[in-house]
Amino acid sequence: MTLFVSVYPAVSIFQLLVGNRFVFSTDPQISKISQQLKFISQYDYPQIIYLALLILIAVPRIANAIKAPDEPQRLEKHKKWMVYVVNYGIFQAVFCIFMSFLYDADDETRYIITTVSQLPTVILIACFGLPYFFTCVIDYNWPIIAALIATILTSFPLIHFQPNCYAFLIVPWCFMIYFGLLELYLMHVDRIYDGLFHEINRLELDPLE
Repeated sequence: MTLFVSVYPAVSIFQLLVGNRFVFSTDPQISKISQQLKFISQYDYPQIIYLALLILIAVPRIANAIKAPDEPQRLEKHKKWMVYVVNYGIFQAVFCIFMSFLYDADDETRYIITTVSQLPTVILIACFGLPYFFTCVIDYNWPIIAALIATILTSFPLIHFQPNCYAFLIVPWCFMIYFGLLELYLMHVDRIYDGLFHEINRLELDPLE
């Protein structure tokens, strides 16, 4: 049994730490070196707002999840909500990859649509993903190897055919797709268990166990 915290919320948050707005480089030297480097990424205020929103919502939700009573349906509640979280995350990742091919990297329409698509992910991860991250662990076992291989085999071709500015976004998007599918499978076969923080709180409430 290989127990580990959920990878999915972490990679979902990582995409918010990478610049999603790209501008055309005016440096002629860059264009001479490679067309792949002609766009440079910039950070923008929606990222700050999303991260602030994530923290404001997640902190009380995590505290409540850690202190939640040790009842049989606790894990079932987490799994029920995480199905919605993961399904939307997979959709968002596939959608953002599609948009990266549909529009130029510096297109304002692409930037607005992909940024707006991240908002539900922020809310879902803050409300359900991070409480799940802090109070549950997953028996990943051998299927994690298949998810890693699929992520690598998908990421490299996508990065090759896209401007380099997308590299740090395509990787978390591919992680969201394959590790999302992996976690849906592991939730379906009941490979989710109580995590460390919940166990500590349970023992504090009932030290005779």
